[in-house]
Amino acid sequence: KQWYQRRVRGIYVLSAAYLFHFTAFISFAGFLNMYLLGPPFNWATDRIGIVNTASSIGNFVMVLTVPLWRKIGVSETIIGVTACGMCAAGYGVMAIARSFGLILTSGLLKAGSGVAIALYRSRLSKLVKPTQYGQLFSILNSLEC
Repeated sequence: KQWYQRRVRGIYVLSAAYLFHFTAFISFAGFLNMYLLGPPFNWATDRIGIVNTASSIGNFVMVLTVPLWRKIGVSETIIGVTACGMCAAGYGVMAIARSFGLILTSGLLKAGSGVAIALYRSRLSKLVKPTQYGQLFSILNSLEC
């Protein structure tokens, strides 16, 4: 019974963290574009495209490196905490950024966000029975809408 309560609590905590992180990840793109189009930057869309592309490539590369980290014995928890830390550092750099280089650095640091979201899903899938995967992922996908 105690194991069951811990599992349910883990599902709630991870679901809340997933929803919070996913919402921040998705809503930030629109915020970033509006931020960079206005003063003090007044960027053209080509520079914004470069930053968004760099961030997307960073996410892609980070997600591809997870199996390599797992292969050398790094736990999912360590990878997830590191990814969340990178994401937080990216937002911190964005808060003080006043140049193209710092904003690009911020986008690359936030590449941990994609890894964190994937690891939330992975950890959640380990807390439910294989017959409940459909329910879990349908709930997560409806939260994403």
